[in-house]
Amino acid sequence: MYGDNIAQTAQFVAFGAADIGLIALSDALSPKMKKEGGKFYIIPESSYSPLEQGCVILKHGKSNPLATKFYDFISTEKVIAILTYYGYSQKTK
Repeated sequence: MYGDNIAQTAQFVAFGAADIGLIALSDALSPKMKKEGGKFYIIPESSYSPLEQGCVILKHGKSNPLATKFYDFISTEKVIAILTYYGYSQKTK
C-alpha cells in the first residue's frame, strides 16, 4: 500500500491500515502519533540527501506587509523552537 503523500501515509500508520510507514519525522512527533503510542526510527542522515527548505520573500511580495510579518514571525525563537521540536533543524550557509 502506498500513500498519495506523506500525510496520507501517516494516517495509514496512525489508524492501523498499515503496520509500518516511511513518514516525515514531524508527523512521527505529532500529538496524534504520540497518542497512538507508536515507535519510530530516525533514518541516519548519511543514508540520504537532505531536503533543504527555506523561507523567502519574492520581489512581488516585498511590498506586502503580511508577507513581511510572516517572514519575521517564522524567524522568531519561539517558531524555531517549535520547528526543532518537530524534527526540523536550522542550518545556515
